[in-house]
Amino acid sequence: MGASENMEVSEFCLEGRFIDFVIKDGYKLKGLLLGTHEGECYVKLAKHLRAAFDLRLPAGTLLQVVGL
Repeated sequence: MGASENMEVSEFCLEGRFIDFVIKDGYKLKGLLLGTHEGECYVKLAKHLRAAFDLRLPAGTLLQVVGL
């Protein structure tokens, strides 16, 4: 039994300031770190979004992340 069987999927909308990219193995983009009113939030990016992301995004940029 996998962990995904117990997870619920719901829509979300986060607004916050971009802090940094989450990189694995020194070069693989995995997600974003956002600073929100509730604190820091990790947003995992879908694979098809990772390739299209501009890694020159400046820290402090206000972002709105919508998904499900």
